[in-house]
Amino acid sequence: GDLLTAIDGMPTPDMTMNEVLAKLRGKIGEPVTVSVRRGANMNFDVTLIRALIEVPTVKYGMIGNTGYVRLIQFTPETPHRVQEALESFEKSGYKSLIIDLRDNPGGLITSVSEIADKFIDEGPIVSTKSRLVFENQVFNSSKNKTVVSTKSKPIVVLINRGSASASEILSGALKDNHLALLVGERTYGKGSVQQVIPLSDVDGMKITMARYYTPSDTNIDKIGIPPDVEVKYPELTKEAEEAYVEMVKANVIEEYVSKHSKMTEKEIAAYASTLSKTYPLEERLLRRLIRNQVNKTEPAALYDLDYDLQLGKALELLESSDFDSMVKNAKTLKELQDEVKLEENK
Repeated sequence: GDLLTAIDGMPTPDMTMNEVLAKLRGKIGEPVTVSVRRGANMNFDVTLIRALIEVPTVKYGMIGNTGYVRLIQFTPETPHRVQEALESFEKSGYKSLIIDLRDNPGGLITSVSEIADKFIDEGPIVSTKSRLVFENQVFNSSKNKTVVSTKSKPIVVLINRGSASASEILSGALKDNHLALLVGERTYGKGSVQQVIPLSDVDGMKITMARYYTPSDTNIDKIGIPPDVEVKYPELTKEAEEAYVEMVKANVIEEYVSKHSKMTEKEIAAYASTLSKTYPLEERLLRRLIRNQVNKTEPAALYDLDYDLQLGKALELLESSDFDSMVKNAKTLKELQDEVKLEENK
């Protein structure tokens, strides 16, 4: 993700989060300029228009005969929204399912357990272990709460480095039970249960109360969960990073789109090809940036198959005749960690 480094030209490293938010907040419709650092070397300014934005916890829709549901965060409402998505997919006659957990930072353990229970017939979903034995908990699944039969509905879970905590609980539970194939990148690795204790209006203390364990009795803290099928996005070269910053500062895409509104996909591709001659960037990325600008005043698209390599791979795998055997033969997290320990002890 991007790192906010300044607001209206004011450096922020020494500012508290409350001070940063105070600078960002303001009257709806007024502009605010922020400096953004992307990666290690790319820095540029972006002017945003303040607006009242409601961030949903779940977004969903059909991609062909595949139900696609993106979980943004695990809140008390997320299980209800997931149920709505599954009922919608059922009405549409879906044949397979993609659960997108990319960049989901986590949330409530009760929320993720309730969602996992919709897929797991029996056994533990997650357990928490504390130094105090009486504080240990096990969240078990119940067959009468199962909504999706994974025998008839192949499932892919999309993960990346931003998938953390409760996202890893759901990923680990489905993986250890051989119910889904994980596609993308290794997850963040937050396997701890924490509680924030306020000390004042602006200060607090975060205490680790316990660690959580997947159904194969594995903790992934500071390790993460590896995907069964790894799909990474190409890293930008130094030359490409410089070209990207130069292009953003020149504001060429915004100016071009303002003169060519309602561009078609063919026109977007043509302009991306032209732009790549001046700015040596992958045309797939350029099409994404142009498309985002064209749709700037529209609701955000649910997915972008042209740009999203991980989603494209998930759809490809779901069509594979070997999908079931890939899920069945995928190693549990316990088996993977045991292999690592064995190699380290050689």
